[in-house]
Order: sequence, then structure tokens, then C-alpha cells
Amino acid sequence: MPSEVASELLHWFQQQHGAIDTTSMGIVDFPGHGRGAIALKDIPEDYTIFSLPRDLTLSTRTSTLLALMGKAWTDFGLHEGWAGLILCMMWEESRGAESKWSAYLAALPNKFDTPMFWAEEDLKELQGTAVVDKIGRHEAERDYFEKVTPAVKSRPDLFPQEKLAQHFSLERYHLNGSRILSRSFHVEKWRGEHAEGEDDDDDEGKDHGGEDSAMDIDPQSTVNNESDAPVPVVGGNESEEAELEEDEDEDDDDREDPADVAMVPMADMLNARFESENAKLFYEEHELKMVTTKPIKAGEQIWNTYGDPPNSDLLR
Repeated sequence: MPSEVASELLHWFQQQHGAIDTTSMGIVDFPGHGRGAIALKDIPEDYTIFSLPRDLTLSTRTSTLLALMGKAWTDFGLHEGWAGLILCMMWEESRGAESKWSAYLAALPNKFDTPMFWAEEDLKELQGTAVVDKIGRHEAERDYFEKVTPAVKSRPDLFPQEKLAQHFSLERYHLNGSRILSRSFHVEKWRGEHAEGEDDDDDEGKDHGGEDSAMDIDPQSTVNNESDAPVPVVGGNESEEAELEEDEDEDDDDREDPADVAMVPMADMLNARFESENAKLFYEEHELKMVTTKPIKAGEQIWNTYGDPPNSDLLR
């Protein structure tokens, strides 16, 4: 990532009420490995490197596209799978500076060399491996032609003809799908939280008080107000860990709410390496936090975790 892009991303992040300790973490390019995060000084364990308000994540809950499309969203099946989030990302990108996430989207990769983008002749080399069944190109293209294309054609006011080729092509659909596959997180809805267009039936009696911004958070502060404390996880940490999206078996996919899949700015700047994790993303009622899980020496890379997916998942 060019230094000017990294600088613009940091400036945007702070403008949008994200809080980051720029004396502790920097974004740099690692030769042959792309961008990543590095410790600029010794960082202790259990230290909040950065935090961001929940509404800075990009998902079908936070993009206004769902509300603008209304009932058509479910009529076209955009509430199922990743088609809805991919369309939100394409739409937000097509809006340019009008989009809240314009600088973030500009910092995402525009090219992948994964099998999803290989020619059919090259894919034959993978015959007999588990990778072939994991690619999902045909399923993705079915969703594009059966869900996304009809939805786009139905609302020329949202998807102007002059923007279709540049922002809503099959190529851009695959690109954004790969961005989600490689960078998205699983961020569950907090109790009482709902997106525009969702009904309030399940929220009776719940507090919908004002939301604090991440700019108000002291990275080393502790929570004193019991009502503001993170929901404890049985057998886990005090605040729930936001896990990077992984492909799981069909039973798990059936239980997953696609609205929980979210792009998390700044968190996806961290690389991951098996058994090297030294920071994790945690979510609370109003914000998400990247917290160190062990001391990190100055000059060391800050690693997140993808769990332990098989090689076939990493390659696709």
C-alpha cells in the first residue's frame, strides 16, 4: 500500500471517530507480502491499539442501501448469502466521495491472484484437490445474474446506467466477494440494535440510549459503569471476540446471519499467520477494539488470527 494511501486511510479513520494510537502502530509494506501493521514501540499485553464505532463497519446493517430498496431487498433474495453485502460495497464505491466509506474502499486491493480469477485452463491443474470445490465461482455468478442484476435493473435511480459497466460488472462482483472472503469479520448484532428496515418487535423494553464514539475511549481505561460493561462470554473473555469469517460446514452456514458479516476498517490492515497472533478484535455495545493478547516488541508485526482454516480455504 503506497504511503499516501495509508495516510489517507488513517486520516479518514480518525475523521469518522475511529481512535488509533499512531505512536504504537504503523501501516507498512512488507516486500512480497503486501501491507501490514507493525509495532512502532514496545506494546504491552491487553492494550487497545485502536477502536472504532460500530457504525463504521460496512455491512448490510450499516449501509443505507437496504432501507432505500425496501421490500425489494428480500424480493430479490439479497438478504441471503453475500450477494447483499457485495452489492452494498459496489454501490458505496459507485457513490465516490458521497459514501461514508469512500477512503476505506479506495484502500482495499483491486486485484487478486486467487483461483477465483484463474482461467478455466489453469483451473484444470487443480482437478483432484479440495480447492476446486471451494472456489464457488459458479454459485457466485448464479447469484450475480439471478439476484444482483435484476435488483440493479429495477432501480436506475440508485444504479445509473452510466455507472453499471464501471461499478456493477461481474468482475467487480467477484472482486468484492474476494475482499469479503479475505478480510471480513463476523460481528454479531448487539442486543437492542437493529438495522434500518428491521422491525422493533424484539426490542421492547431495551435501552436505546445515545451511542458513544470511539474518540471518547481511553485505550487503557477500565469500565466502571456496570450497564456499559461488555457482555461476558461463558468460558471466554469479558467482551466477545469478533472472529474473522471462515468457511464452515453447511450446517454452520445455515445458522449464520449474513447481516453479521462485516468489513471492519483498520482491523483488516493486519495480516495473519498461523500461531503468530498477538492481537484480537473484540466487540462491545458501541465499539470494536483491537487489543493485544501478548506483549509486542518494537519492529515486530502485529498479527490477527484467521483461526486454523485448511489450505484449500486459504488458496481459493
